[in-house]
Amino acid sequence: MNKLLIIPIIFVSFLKASVNYSKTELSIFALLNNNRYGDIKHHNNDILNSGILSDFKFKYGNFKIINQMFLSTDSNSTKKGGGKKIKGFFGYTNLGYLEFQTDIGLLKNQWVYGRYYLKNGFSKMGDLLVGKDSRPFDGFYWKINYKNIEGNFNAIQLEEINNYKRYLTVHSLKLKLGNRLTLLFSESSLYSTDKGGFNWQLLNPVIFWVPERENYPIIQANGLMYFGLNFILIPGFSLYSEFLIDDWQINKKSKGDLEPNEFGLIFGLDIKDWLFKDFNFWAEYTKITNRTYQSYYVEEVYTHRNFPIGHYLGNDFDLIQINISKKIVSGGIKPYLSIVFHRDGYNGMDTPFDEPWLADDVSLSEGFSEPFPTKPFVKKIESELAIDYNFKNGSMINLGLRHKNNKNNNKTILEIVTRIKFGIGTSIKY
Repeated sequence: MNKLLIIPIIFVSFLKASVNYSKTELSIFALLNNNRYGDIKHHNNDILNSGILSDFKFKYGNFKIINQMFLSTDSNSTKKGGGKKIKGFFGYTNLGYLEFQTDIGLLKNQWVYGRYYLKNGFSKMGDLLVGKDSRPFDGFYWKINYKNIEGNFNAIQLEEINNYKRYLTVHSLKLKLGNRLTLLFSESSLYSTDKGGFNWQLLNPVIFWVPERENYPIIQANGLMYFGLNFILIPGFSLYSEFLIDDWQINKKSKGDLEPNEFGLIFGLDIKDWLFKDFNFWAEYTKITNRTYQSYYVEEVYTHRNFPIGHYLGNDFDLIQINISKKIVSGGIKPYLSIVFHRDGYNGMDTPFDEPWLADDVSLSEGFSEPFPTKPFVKKIESELAIDYNFKNGSMINLGLRHKNNKNNNKTILEIVTRIKFGIGTSIKY
């Protein structure tokens, strides 16, 4: 039904379009990145490793076609999509979607269909609900804006596990209150089936999915609720926070209610242009408890092709990250210092979901608790001192040093950091 409504809207918009030419952009980039997936992030370019990236863009008015292919001789660099080796290369489609935007009165609409990245939240390096560190998603995306209100909805198909088809739906509501406060409410449901496709209740973008899952007949799904805010205290100084709930125990009527709360949180501050022009300081604390994102059912663990859909480090950890940078506008140069204090628990996304609170030696009266992070945990300190140089065509060079220290075994490593993106391209109007 929704598709039948969208098609005539797009057709009528094309008829009304006054654009008399289209624009096609073709480019190819060589990427060199000696960082590894799953390592602590110090740079936003770490979502792709070393290889060749081709980029195709076609634009006609408010209509776009995007295609981006990634190719590498290194299988580790193509973990997000490539698996089969052909003529010495691994590769996959990084992006491939149709996009259309149109205004209907005061309503601004954006539709995306295909393979795309999704970001939800205010974090600098790792969002709680959905982040760009996950593999790109195959699905349908609809965003609608009305004045200071923004809503969006995603229907995504994930990979199969144990012959179960897996689906993810996400919807969000963002409210901008004045010029200072932004609130973000989001909800996601990951569910699996061996019989059919999408669940129609969990495709409804204007109802709460938690009661739909819990009311009879119960819909089996891994559901997450999210709340985020960004508050600008004064120009150049903002505070932000994210809070995610996977499972929160309210009742204490049975041993099953002794399950520890599973949640994640982020607190951060961002300071710009205070001491110097183009100076930026931000600091962030992240905590995600054990078993968050996980499920008793393997098919409903919050991953996509073995990459976490939420925070890229998974669960059972906390970290403090500090970043200081100064952009030198005239030369396109930005030196920065990134420091991370990380406690990595014994468990994680690759640990099977266990239920120790149901053990015979645990009683409802005495309760159950476990340390955070779970022991034995590893203490790590990392610092990266590097320089960004950005070119106008999207190319960039990043060079620097990274210092790693493992407090548990007193092991120290000094690494050379290399991130290079160099490309050529052309554009055609016709």
